[in-house]
Amino acid sequence: MVGVDVGWPIPAWPYHLALCSAFARANNLKFAIIYNGEGFDRDDKAWTDHARRNFEQIEGEMGIVPDVAWFASWNQQPENILPETTPTSHTA
Repeated sequence: MVGVDVGWPIPAWPYHLALCSAFARANNLKFAIIYNGEGFDRDDKAWTDHARRNFEQIEGEMGIVPDVAWFASWNQQPENILPETTPTSHTA
Protein backbone atom coordinates (compact mmCIF):
# COMPACT_ATOMS: atom_id res chain seq x y z
CA MET A 1 0.00 0.00 0.00
CA VAL A 2 1.10 3.53 -0.75
CA GLY A 3 -0.25 5.88 1.92
CA VAL A 4 -0.02 9.64 1.50
CA ASP A 5 -0.16 12.34 4.14
CA VAL A 6 -0.41 15.41 1.92
CA GLY A 7 1.62 18.52 2.75
CA TRP A 8 -1.24 20.93 1.96
CA PRO A 9 0.84 24.14 2.30
CA ILE A 10 3.27 22.92 -0.41
CA PRO A 11 2.06 24.42 -3.72
CA ALA A 12 3.15 21.38 -5.75
CA TRP A 13 1.17 18.86 -3.66
CA PRO A 14 -1.27 18.05 -6.52
CA TYR A 15 1.62 17.10 -8.80
CA HIS A 16 3.26 14.91 -6.15
CA LEU A 17 -0.03 13.28 -5.20
CA ALA A 18 -0.70 12.42 -8.84
CA LEU A 19 2.77 10.83 -9.09
CA CYS A 20 2.16 8.73 -5.97
CA SER A 21 -1.22 7.62 -7.26
CA ALA A 22 0.21 6.68 -10.66
CA PHE A 23 3.06 4.76 -9.00
CA ALA A 24 0.64 2.78 -6.84
CA ARG A 25 -1.62 1.95 -9.78
CA ALA A 26 1.29 0.98 -12.04
CA ASN A 27 2.58 -1.41 -9.39
CA ASN A 28 -0.81 -2.90 -8.44
CA LEU A 29 -0.62 -1.41 -4.95
CA LYS A 30 -3.50 -0.03 -2.91
CA PHE A 31 -3.49 3.75 -2.66
CA ALA A 32 -4.49 5.63 0.50
CA ILE A 33 -4.86 9.31 1.35
CA ILE A 34 -5.17 11.03 4.71
CA TYR A 35 -7.70 13.83 4.43
CA ASN A 36 -7.49 16.64 6.94
CA GLY A 37 -7.32 20.37 7.45
CA GLU A 38 -4.32 22.29 8.73
CA GLY A 39 -2.92 23.46 12.04
CA PHE A 40 -3.43 27.08 11.03
CA ASP A 41 -7.20 26.62 10.56
CA ARG A 42 -8.67 29.03 13.11
CA ASP A 43 -11.56 26.87 14.38
CA ASP A 44 -13.45 23.60 13.89
CA LYS A 45 -15.51 24.95 10.98
CA ALA A 46 -12.43 26.19 9.13
CA TRP A 47 -10.71 22.83 9.65
CA THR A 48 -13.67 20.73 8.46
CA ASP A 49 -14.28 23.08 5.49
CA HIS A 50 -10.59 22.78 4.58
CA ALA A 51 -10.68 18.97 4.82
CA ARG A 52 -13.82 18.89 2.66
CA ARG A 53 -12.23 21.14 0.01
CA ASN A 54 -9.16 18.88 -0.09
CA PHE A 55 -11.37 15.81 -0.55
CA GLU A 56 -13.44 17.51 -3.27
CA GLN A 57 -10.35 18.72 -5.12
CA ILE A 58 -8.63 15.35 -5.13
CA GLU A 59 -11.56 13.08 -5.88
CA GLY A 60 -13.67 15.53 -7.87
CA GLU A 61 -11.40 17.89 -9.78
CA MET A 62 -8.32 15.67 -10.03
CA GLY A 63 -10.25 12.42 -10.42
CA ILE A 64 -7.99 10.55 -7.99
CA VAL A 65 -10.09 8.14 -5.95
CA PRO A 66 -8.05 6.25 -3.34
CA ASP A 67 -8.68 2.67 -2.32
CA VAL A 68 -8.55 3.84 1.30
CA ALA A 69 -9.41 7.27 2.70
CA TRP A 70 -8.55 8.24 6.25
CA PHE A 71 -9.80 11.36 7.96
CA ALA A 72 -7.35 12.22 10.71
CA SER A 73 -6.18 15.17 12.72
CA TRP A 74 -3.20 15.86 14.90
CA ASN A 75 -4.20 19.50 15.14
CA GLN A 76 -6.25 21.20 17.83
CA GLN A 77 -9.23 21.06 15.49
CA PRO A 78 -11.77 19.66 15.23
CA GLU A 79 -12.58 19.53 18.89
CA ASN A 80 -15.37 16.94 18.59
CA ILE A 81 -15.54 13.65 16.72
CA LEU A 82 -19.32 13.30 16.97
CA PRO A 83 -22.12 13.82 16.20
CA GLU A 84 -21.85 13.41 12.43
CA THR A 85 -24.85 15.73 12.07
CA THR A 86 -22.80 18.65 13.39
CA PRO A 87 -20.95 20.33 10.50
CA THR A 88 -17.92 21.13 12.67
CA SER A 89 -17.32 17.61 14.00
CA HIS A 90 -14.67 15.30 12.61
CA THR A 91 -17.30 12.93 11.20
CA ALA A 92 -19.34 15.70 9.48
